[in-house]
Amino acid sequence: MRNTLGAGANALDFRSTIDGNTITLIDLAMPAIGTHAARVTGTLLLQQLWAGALGRRHRNKPHIVAIDEAHLFQTNPLPQMLAEGRKFGIGMVLAHQHIGQLTHDVREALSANSASFSAFSLSVRDAHEVRDRFDDPAIQRDLSRQNAFNAITTICADGRQSPAFTLKVEFADKQPDCEGTAKSIEADSIRKLVEPYRAYKPLTDKEIIETLKTGTLAVNEHAGGEERINATPKRTQAESGQSLNEQSIFSLLGAGKLGGDEQDRYMDRINDALWIDYLYNYAEFLLSREEFAEVQRIYSQTDVDKEARCEELAARLEELLPDFEDMFLGNALDMKSDLVYERIGRLENLYAHDSDMLELVSEAKEKANAGKWGDAAETLGMFANDAISAEALASQSRIISRLKSIGRRAARAAKTRR
Repeated sequence: MRNTLGAGANALDFRSTIDGNTITLIDLAMPAIGTHAARVTGTLLLQQLWAGALGRRHRNKPHIVAIDEAHLFQTNPLPQMLAEGRKFGIGMVLAHQHIGQLTHDVREALSANSASFSAFSLSVRDAHEVRDRFDDPAIQRDLSRQNAFNAITTICADGRQSPAFTLKVEFADKQPDCEGTAKSIEADSIRKLVEPYRAYKPLTDKEIIETLKTGTLAVNEHAGGEERINATPKRTQAESGQSLNEQSIFSLLGAGKLGGDEQDRYMDRINDALWIDYLYNYAEFLLSREEFAEVQRIYSQTDVDKEARCEELAARLEELLPDFEDMFLGNALDMKSDLVYERIGRLENLYAHDSDMLELVSEAKEKANAGKWGDAAETLGMFANDAISAEALASQSRIISRLKSIGRRAARAAKTRR
């Protein structure tokens, strides 16, 4: 697990996979690493995939996510993917042995969001669970008496539900030289997704905490002195007046002309997102159960205004966690950076066919990558305002999803040392 998740490198880009009509097969190697490790790894991959789906450009193109042994991955984001995936063009296929393996939330999400339904031969208990999908009592009795490879099916097309019918599954002819094709795919996958990362070693506990504080990854001494690969573009030491902290978030995001009230509302949303991220992805794992319940109570107060509540919460967390301020401010800078790169990505799509404007976008991106945030803000200021409020809300959700995996790993490591 540490070798897989702790190297500071990510070979998978799910957004490119989804928009590029690419098939990605992931073997979690459950017999080798065990059920618990496979469950954690699979859930983290689903979080990354869902973050990629939220930012996809071509939502009218369907992308199917098939999950074998789906009962192992029922925590978030699976229920959310089932409930909201359709509007992002995501279809879900869950494979498991029987309905009893699924949690109430997942069963409800499946029932509410699956208008098309096929039932192969079911157990008596499962047949009882799904019988309400079919009006004919004879069909209800046959649910547990189907011949192999036959399924009682009803589909929804153009908003209309079809009568039940029997679907017979026929096996396709075996493809010629399928073993050779499989070996070729495996070799190509190793070349692209494994070989470039063999030199990388897992982050130490100290490096993980430093990463969370500073927002940058330390030099990987085990990989020949090269920097670790990170989802966030490489940043260099900022010059005077060029640091990210010195730049107005509204200037960077082209929102300088927003009214004061709208800017205040936007900052409120960012602050809420930061608090939720810190509490549930860091503090929950660093604090005892009683301590976390206490900070939850403070955060949930409704009889005090938001500013007073946040001040009380910050004061209590500083008492419980000496590194609270550094970590929280580091998270804020990460979110600020990610929002800028989200905007750059939108501008790249917007001006994909305008070479002059695209050159300006690339110039801004290069300046940001070099840590020259002041120059980047000046270049980005050449563009007109671009719907910052609505886009920012979507960006925050994607950022929080991306923070979850590294936050939980680092928090657990820190808790172990305590």
